[in-house]
Amino acid sequence: LPESYSFPSGHSLYAVCFYVGLAWLITSRLNNRPARILIWIFAVFLCLLIGLSRIYLGVHYPSDVIAGFAAAIVWLSTVFLIDYTIKKRLESL
Repeated sequence: LPESYSFPSGHSLYAVCFYVGLAWLITSRLNNRPARILIWIFAVFLCLLIGLSRIYLGVHYPSDVIAGFAAAIVWLSTVFLIDYTIKKRLESL
């Protein structure tokens, strides 16, 4: 196996963590449903655009980008679950 730093794609991982995390923070405080939907669409679009740019530029294989997306989803799911658990415990006090 060749030794390289391309797996998983760090740019894809960080893009999903940043933009999805930011969208989650913003939309959790908004009551305007159309604005929330637009923010989520924009966040997902940016993540996909960054992933596609990594493939287009030839610095990553599609599997690298998909693995970066998957790792970010696992990380964010853990963060969201912890946040949800803490909020539920605080509500019960």
